[in-house]
Amino acid sequence: QTLQKENRMLQTQSEELKQQYESPESVRKQQRLKNRDVAHIQQVQWLQAAARRESKRMVLERFGPGPHKVEMTFALGTPPAHNEIAAEEDSSSTSAAALYQDSRPRYSFIVELAPLDAVPHAVHLFLEQVDHGLMNGTFFYLNGPHIIQAGPQIEDDDYDDEDAAALSPSMESGDGDKHPVKARAARSRSRSHSEDESEDEDYEEEDRRMKAFADLGLDKLAFPDYSHDFPHVPWTLGYTGRPGGPDWYINKVDNSKGHGPGGQY
Repeated sequence: QTLQKENRMLQTQSEELKQQYESPESVRKQQRLKNRDVAHIQQVQWLQAAARRESKRMVLERFGPGPHKVEMTFALGTPPAHNEIAAEEDSSSTSAAALYQDSRPRYSFIVELAPLDAVPHAVHLFLEQVDHGLMNGTFFYLNGPHIIQAGPQIEDDDYDDEDAAALSPSMESGDGDKHPVKARAARSRSRSHSEDESEDEDYEEEDRRMKAFADLGLDKLAFPDYSHDFPHVPWTLGYTGRPGGPDWYINKVDNSKGHGPGGQY
């Protein structure tokens, strides 16, 4: 009897659910919701396509058709203390910015951006960040097993100072002409404060760099701009996070599965 009672209860519940989800009114409601979702997706796709078209137009107008290349120069090691340099010079006749000298070894590499038709929104953001001088003074601050990451962060505490590398990019268009990179004032750095004060200054400096990106509206992508023709294979670049930016990274291994669509969130 108990089993029969349970079966009757299950049958009753099944009928109720069937009426709830398969009745004409329920079917119409589900269709309305489906149509709304489809319309929303189509609107998002339309906006993304419009953003890509505008990005392509801006790149063609400002930087030419490409191929677009950016030369990244980085200084490896700890920057010299500004106050120590100033003590050796005649501070009465030389400005603080002029006194800041950096004799660290420098190395360069060239980034060739993807064709404009592939990821125009990402290419546009990258070129604008470089052209506005926003990447000057940023760092390669993380050397992980699968990526090398750069951005306007302070040096990562998990890595030694000598691993930090300050960036200074320059840009070249497809016709070989150098586009001027707007120089930003050299930042002074003092090692004479206490450790807590020095850490506070580091965070203030990071906030200043982040604010410079945000003030120009160049801190992140509007949406992840991805092309299956350019997966995350070794030595390719990508923006960090979703939708991405301002930090970026170099793939050291094949990260196509983890960093591509449906990967990290």
